[in-house]
Amino acid sequence: MKLMANAIPSGMSEPPRAACPGVLVVDDDEAVRTTIAEVLRDSGYEVRCASNGQQAMESLASNPHPCVMLLDLMMPVMSGWEVLEALHDDARLDRIPVVVVSAMTASGVKACLHKPIELELLLDTVGRYCT
Repeated sequence: MKLMANAIPSGMSEPPRAACPGVLVVDDDEAVRTTIAEVLRDSGYEVRCASNGQQAMESLASNPHPCVMLLDLMMPVMSGWEVLEALHDDARLDRIPVVVVSAMTASGVKACLHKPIELELLLDTVGRYCT
């Protein structure tokens, strides 16, 4: 099943996610970012969004660290590659699990989800880090 807004497969439970400090979705494509956020919120996750890497870094500086960051690589202002480098250079941020959500792959991340994203794979992947 491909990622579509309001598309929670029947039979999938929606466990409470109170222990999870949230998911940070970073993508410059508003439709992708919004759809991922809606799917995760519908599944009970707290979600913050950023439209580029600079906004993501600002969010990390002023909010609790997410249980996982979903990161696009090709973005204006500050790319996902630059975010990965900045995270790696900061011992406090280097512990944040990063899942790349892109047509490209990257090393040094927990996982890569290729666009278009399979909904069940997205939820399974986020669920591994947000318990």
